[in-house]
Amino acid sequence: RIPGAVWLEWTRLLEGPLTYLQAAELQQRLTQAGVTPDKEIITYCHQGNRSSNTYLALQVLGYPKVKNYVGSWHEWAARLDLPLEKDE
Repeated sequence: RIPGAVWLEWTRLLEGPLTYLQAAELQQRLTQAGVTPDKEIITYCHQGNRSSNTYLALQVLGYPKVKNYVGSWHEWAARLDLPLEKDE
């Protein structure tokens, strides 16, 4: 993963296939994962598609410093000069 990244499966923010959780539940799940409004947050996934879902949820909740890394893991991992972290 990208160093400093926190994993939060994007589907954990959904109530159903087309519906986000209520704002309070969204906030609780994000906070539990360490995703708080005081941090700069850059969402990413394999190619930037699923992470746009999380980006939208953060924008709706009013998080002020949010970006979506469109190149995502596909772009990052292809660059041998960039650092990676592995879970042991």
